[in-house]
Amino acid sequence: MSAGGDQGRDFETFRTYLNMSPISASSFIGLVSGEPIAFACTTTDLDNLTQKIKSDVVTIKNSGEAVSDIHYFCTADLPVGRRHEIQQWANDTHNVHLEVYDGQAISELLSDRDTFWIAENYLHIPAELYPPDLTTDASWYHESLELWKNPDHAPDNYADFIQIKSALRHSTVTDAARTDLPFWIKLMISIGVNTPLLSLKRKTIYEVTVASLRGYGSLLGHEKEIQTYFNDIPSLSELSEIEDTSVLITFCIGADRQNVVQFEEGELSSWIKQVVDKIESELKVTKNPDRRCTLLRLRADRYLIPGPRSANVPDITMAMECWLELASLVDQTHLFPLDNFSDELTQLTSLPLDINKHKDYRRLTRQVDEALEKRFGSFTAADKCRDRAITLFEKGQYLDALNEIHDAKIKWFASETLEGSVLATRLASRCYQELGLTFAAKYYSMIGAHVSINCPDEPVSKHASPALVDAAFSDYMQGAFCGFFEFSDFASLVYRALSSEQNTKDIITEIERTVYHATIIRVIALRFAPELLTFVDERISRWEGIKELFSAVVPLAEKEWSDNNVPDLWRKLEENLIDRPFSDVGPNRVVHFRALGITWEFSWENDYELTASSEEFIAVLQIILADFYNIDLCLPRTMVQVEMRSSAGDKIQLENLPSNDLIRYRISIPTTIPKDPLDAQVFGIASAILGYVSFLPQAKFMLHLESALRQGLSGKTFFVQSYRNLFSRFIVASDFNRTGRKIKSIPQIGLPFEPISHNQSEWLSSLGPGYSKENAIQTLKNRYEVAPKPIRFTLLSLLTNAEFRKTVAELKTAGWLDWHILTAVALATVNYRVNKQRHPSQGMTEYQRLFMDTLNQEEDVSWDPVPLSLFNKEKLKFHLFSSMGSTLKGLGFEIHQPTPDFNAISDFLGRRYNYWSDDIEHPDFGF
Repeated sequence: MSAGGDQGRDFETFRTYLNMSPISASSFIGLVSGEPIAFACTTTDLDNLTQKIKSDVVTIKNSGEAVSDIHYFCTADLPVGRRHEIQQWANDTHNVHLEVYDGQAISELLSDRDTFWIAENYLHIPAELYPPDLTTDASWYHESLELWKNPDHAPDNYADFIQIKSALRHSTVTDAARTDLPFWIKLMISIGVNTPLLSLKRKTIYEVTVASLRGYGSLLGHEKEIQTYFNDIPSLSELSEIEDTSVLITFCIGADRQNVVQFEEGELSSWIKQVVDKIESELKVTKNPDRRCTLLRLRADRYLIPGPRSANVPDITMAMECWLELASLVDQTHLFPLDNFSDELTQLTSLPLDINKHKDYRRLTRQVDEALEKRFGSFTAADKCRDRAITLFEKGQYLDALNEIHDAKIKWFASETLEGSVLATRLASRCYQELGLTFAAKYYSMIGAHVSINCPDEPVSKHASPALVDAAFSDYMQGAFCGFFEFSDFASLVYRALSSEQNTKDIITEIERTVYHATIIRVIALRFAPELLTFVDERISRWEGIKELFSAVVPLAEKEWSDNNVPDLWRKLEENLIDRPFSDVGPNRVVHFRALGITWEFSWENDYELTASSEEFIAVLQIILADFYNIDLCLPRTMVQVEMRSSAGDKIQLENLPSNDLIRYRISIPTTIPKDPLDAQVFGIASAILGYVSFLPQAKFMLHLESALRQGLSGKTFFVQSYRNLFSRFIVASDFNRTGRKIKSIPQIGLPFEPISHNQSEWLSSLGPGYSKENAIQTLKNRYEVAPKPIRFTLLSLLTNAEFRKTVAELKTAGWLDWHILTAVALATVNYRVNKQRHPSQGMTEYQRLFMDTLNQEEDVSWDPVPLSLFNKEKLKFHLFSSMGSTLKGLGFEIHQPTPDFNAISDFLGRRYNYWSDDIEHPDFGF
């Protein structure tokens, strides 16, 4: 300090008359006083900040010229409550007005158009972080245009540069101002000519290059200036200049690929290498978190856009490594633009790069969201999740979109952001619909409708009718047309209850969607079930207030659907519906859907209580299934058939039913609501069924389930209210029973209905875990060595039999390889001989020991022959298929059904472990 110290004032006290000057309209100038003011600043941490501010205020007031205002700048973010307390203390104790500008406030002030040049010049903020103009008022632009068409001086400084840059960028992206672009480019070039500052010259080249490419679509004629710009790469030290250079490289790569710039051969590649070398050399010595995060971001950009030629393939894995390190450091930063980085990830997600398919993508976005939540709050993090979800939904990647939107709905679930939560539930519903999981979709639609109806705020309540339309559409997709009309009735009721101002164009469009689908149902009834036409017309006639919409919509629907012949119309239904039309009528309700390669069938008596409970169970199961779409559960392609029934107990009971053709269960659900909620039981039984169907050992399946639970699965299956409670709020028993659905018949019940499943819910058919060609070859060697031992003479005898040779020919035509035939013959032979030797008192353990001993023993010529009847096609198939359980066990799997579906096991082994295709060179066994 100089003699006398700073008297608590970090710069001189002065009286300002700026608020009476021509620039008084500036937002920053508007903050100042006409009286003497003092400034102070500190980098003190938050814990000691209050004491430091009070100490400086006392020092200022007790020394030097009296002041009316003290403007205090600090780097820490000061909570609003503490700021107000300090201001009140200063006013009451020292009669002085205190303004405190914390880190957040300083950032906001420096982002103003009038003051951003300070940040760019002294904080070296990169050009691409210049805040966009979000206002619709372009008066500032016209004032700038007028000022610079009649300037009082030649532009040559940073303040001029910032003002001209604002206008230049506005002109580049605004059609109405595009004709001014040549003027602003010429003016920007003049700054580069007039200024002696090298850094400012470089900035003008950057702006002119970007504006020319964006505005004119060409850089032809600018090559010399660009070469000058990149020649300085080795000497760059300021981070903002390195960042701007990397960004300009990306623009030049794009221009080069479009042939709108002409560089010398290898010139652009040389610049790219220099930039990469510069970034990597800086990373080797940089410890500062802010600087390191920016460098890591730049290095990732260069991995994604490595060069000008198509041979330069993006390296997403290396980019991900950079981002993950960045995410691990970002909590330690103060200036790194985290929200901007999050937006960049969203933009990259929209590109064909498919970075969201990388195994670490979810880990990265979770870390970024957690950092956003700490820095800006949960609502900001929710906004970013929503943005990614919308991007992924628009790309048709509904599973990834679901992951993001589930995160957002929870973060938004607060009174001040309920609309965001409702929109999230509606987007989740649409994702489930696209995946063919209509009961999960219906659940989330009901959640959105329930929250909207019970919220008095108009921005939220207006979503009630569209959410109910979403629920109706889920039933429509499922072919549950009675349910469609019940939810449509409710949607029309809410629609009529809203004022004309509330019924926006979007809401009317949603109601028109209901009318459109109602018309299609009418066409279906007319063509396939005339006996149901009266029922359909009666339901439509209830929709008071929206009948006028029919006149516009009905002709479109009828034209699209009525002109088809019966086979074409039925095929169209298979393309658009999950289950057959009018599937919710009849004495027993039967529901079908496909997911994870499995056909799921649920059936129950078609009454109100059991429908609510059964639909709830299916919804929970579908949510669980969606959560496991990207996990290899090693599932067979089979049918799971579940019979739902009412019970008098207070617990849900699961019972396995015997079948070798499919997997069957019976679930008994309490008819009365028990003391303990059923939600946990429903989740437990639904996840148990999936675990039983999987070939994974239960311990491995539980690891996957526990991981899913840690990542929020339980919050997906239960949110706000249970399915059963919501169902009863919207559909009452009297309305349900009034449809007479139990006495109606499903039309065309004898006609097969084969819906098209969504590709993201298809069976995982890639080679299974643990498979390798080397292991398969070794296994085949063992089989060819072991299988012939117990049948050496039996096989010679069989080959002389014409009937056996015919059987072998048929099996080989069906795809059997020699080792399949050898295995089946060996098992049939050994089984016969062991059963002859086995004493009735021997247990299973003794039987298995005897079986293995006989299987590994060389056959003796003196042994009794095996009856030829044991080697027909069906019995050989039985023995081979029975052995597949042991094959699965050898691969580390388990079968959890007492009566397995052997055809599904054969399919699983064939598709995922090449059971029906792997073979090796082997002796000729005469087949």
